[in-house]
Amino acid sequence: MKLFTKIALNFIGIIVFLVLSIYISNMLYLKYFLEDMIIDDLKKLSQDALENKLEGDLSAMKILILQGNTIVLEEGGLDLPYHMIMPVFNSTGVYEISHPHLKVEYIAYVLKRGAFTSIAITTKPYYGYALNIISKNLIKISIVFILIGLLVSLLISRHISRRIIKISVATQKIAKGEDFELKDSSTDEVGDLARSINSLKNSLRLLERVRREFVANFVHDLKTPIAVIKGYCESTKYLDIDDKEKIKQNMDGIEKQCDYMQNLISNMVELSKISAGIIEQKIEEVDVNLVIKESCEQLKKLAEIEDVEIIIKSLNSPKIKTDLNSFRRIINNLLQNAIENTKDKKVYIEAEREYVDIYNKTDLKEEELVFLFERYKSSRKGFGLGLSIVKELCKILDIKLETFIEDGYIHFRIKTEED
Repeated sequence: MKLFTKIALNFIGIIVFLVLSIYISNMLYLKYFLEDMIIDDLKKLSQDALENKLEGDLSAMKILILQGNTIVLEEGGLDLPYHMIMPVFNSTGVYEISHPHLKVEYIAYVLKRGAFTSIAITTKPYYGYALNIISKNLIKISIVFILIGLLVSLLISRHISRRIIKISVATQKIAKGEDFELKDSSTDEVGDLARSINSLKNSLRLLERVRREFVANFVHDLKTPIAVIKGYCESTKYLDIDDKEKIKQNMDGIEKQCDYMQNLISNMVELSKISAGIIEQKIEEVDVNLVIKESCEQLKKLAEIEDVEIIIKSLNSPKIKTDLNSFRRIINNLLQNAIENTKDKKVYIEAEREYVDIYNKTDLKEEELVFLFERYKSSRKGFGLGLSIVKELCKILDIKLETFIEDGYIHFRIKTEED
């Protein structure tokens, strides 16, 4: 169903509801309220006549005060024959009388007080006639309102449709990769939608740029170890088979580059899982001290290749409830980053009750810390996927990680809680 049709039908529905409401309320008013109000007015006029307090417009009334059968006061502009009035009223109350020739009905209120009788008379509202007039006019009024509704619906729907068509064209161009800016300064829902699409377009453009940079940097990172491995292989081909020391050096170099590529691919797979939201978590009690020991043992060979000493200053951390594999990944990546980037060939680990701190000597400046966990934001060694994975895993596990530089050492401090 087209937008114009929906708006028009809604608008017409509202108009029909309003017209019917007016019609029903008029019928209820005529039937249940109007006569009671007239009787109350007549009663008051009867009392005011006896007290000589008559005032206001009496053109539609007939006010009589009788003493016996003698009229002592007559007020009002209603023309009513006396022979219809005199024999009818015997006691206080409401009376209805009809004109035999004019088909006019009257309503009267009679109030007796001592020797005097006060009579207030007016024409009775004719419901059938009134409702007939309302019904006839209702059709005309409904047609006029429906035509107005259609016109208003047309104007509103054309205005909204044009804006939505612009949004549709913009989304198609954005889907094709074209640069397109929606200009809509209105504060309604369509304006909000246009601004949201502009924001989405900017986010997609940024995501595409980051993706291209990421792929380019990843490919570059793979090219380097492949080139080194190729160089070692070519060098080894021409070595004397008895030159075991040189061959071993080349094999160690190839192994190091293979480990580097394996770690790079592992990080890529881990980051892909995190981005896709398919990390499986099993919350359990984790021995932080044991995880640190295992990580140090696992990275012992890397530390030997880099000629780095891992110094464990304390292992006093309590057990915590978290996902073991993800927490182990966090410790491994932080420790590996420290090994690869330390400036004095030493890495320090402190595991206390409140925190686990991994730190090393650095030449980084405070202003560079903001880029530390972003993928490939710096050309420095080690600023790749590892710390980005640490950041994402800490978010998932709700682990607080602080990074700061103190006395020339960069600290990665994980807050822990007692079991």
